[in-house]
Amino acid sequence: AFLDQLALEWGMDAESFTAFVENLALLKSGPIATEDDLEELRKELAERLKEVYRELEGRLAPLGAAVDMYRVPERLGVYFGDGEIYVRNVLARKRAVYVEHPAEKALAERLSLRQLVVVHGPKGEGKSVLTRVALAKKIIGDRAVVVEVREKVDVDTLVERVDTIRETGREPVLYFDPSKPRHYPRRPWEGARHMPHSAEELALLEVVGAVAHDEGVAGVVVLSDDLYALVRDRLGAHVAVEVRSDDARFLQALVESYSGCPGEVAAEVAREVGKYGDNRALAAALAGDWLKREGCRREAVAEALRRAEGRAVDFALDYIWYAVLGGSRVRANVYAPLIVLRGLEGPIPVKLAKRILIDLGKSSDEVKGSEVVGWFAKWHHSTLEKAIEKAALSPVNREKIEPEELYQTLVDGFNELKKRGLIEKKEKAIDSGRIIDLIRSGLADDMSQLSE
Repeated sequence: AFLDQLALEWGMDAESFTAFVENLALLKSGPIATEDDLEELRKELAERLKEVYRELEGRLAPLGAAVDMYRVPERLGVYFGDGEIYVRNVLARKRAVYVEHPAEKALAERLSLRQLVVVHGPKGEGKSVLTRVALAKKIIGDRAVVVEVREKVDVDTLVERVDTIRETGREPVLYFDPSKPRHYPRRPWEGARHMPHSAEELALLEVVGAVAHDEGVAGVVVLSDDLYALVRDRLGAHVAVEVRSDDARFLQALVESYSGCPGEVAAEVAREVGKYGDNRALAAALAGDWLKREGCRREAVAEALRRAEGRAVDFALDYIWYAVLGGSRVRANVYAPLIVLRGLEGPIPVKLAKRILIDLGKSSDEVKGSEVVGWFAKWHHSTLEKAIEKAALSPVNREKIEPEELYQTLVDGFNELKKRGLIEKKEKAIDSGRIIDLIRSGLADDMSQLSE
């Protein structure tokens, strides 16, 4: 059990972690004659780290398959109990009570027709959560099996899966959501860049559309409006369900769900959220969580929503400063270097994040069990990811952001990383050699615990 927990803290499963340690031991035992040899070893270890994460991702899916099959709603992050529906919430933390979306009925009706359904709308409007709940209800009510397309897959492979499900007497439903937020662990060594939609994604959309049409099965794909406009003519026959979270009652209920605050407080905040043109469901969730941390004091939250003037990324920056970091310069100084690294390189496993902070002179008591470290170790909604990236790049590019206290803190964190040799300004990247040293140091401590 200890090995499993230890592996999880390094972002791996037990088997991959064991192989990783063995590889480190082999590297360490080899002769190092020159600095050039050492650099080669560092590059080799970096590549092996990437291979470990690629291998782990492959093992999470059935052997040789590029799809996941869900027979129970929990696999979709949806939970039924006590007369309520709970979902893994957009803050990637605990479950939240699901608030019925105004578009849910339309989506359920379209799915019952066994055809391709496209759920589209602006970003951050709740499309992914709505779709997962609708699919979970199909699993419960119709004994459906949800087939999620995740990576490269051809028509024949997908048809084979559909046929296999039908042979068991259950109904297959295809599911593809290229906008779904990623959560840790997901290749922490690869950068958190928001790349344009790839040709692979577009090809997968066509595969899902073709199988849904030719095999007469229900399929649902979740697309932002910009991607839908790009691929609409390539999807073939389909029906569309537009998702817009501009309903005042829905937004108020969402704020109440995340905050637990009285209706009057939630209503005022929801009115400000409703003025946004997109990311309203996300903004309502962030505002609700912020309200909860503020003991339902609404003034700061409402003012931040107004100050952002509909720019969800700017509101997210306020959320990071005031809600995640508590609006405390002292607390933020502890985590500023981690935020810079997180924005440049993507989520860093909790264990390694703590090692980095301690190596920078932070107190182990401060970072042990830290909610902040855990928060930055996760993938979040793409809008939050953009906010984290904007914050991290602000000291690199010398572009000021608001809140000013956050910017000044990140400048200090960036300079601290440069001073300690953990980051190279020219390449805006982590020094892999220093990180490897920290990994080895952490593993040495962990191995001593294992030996006991």
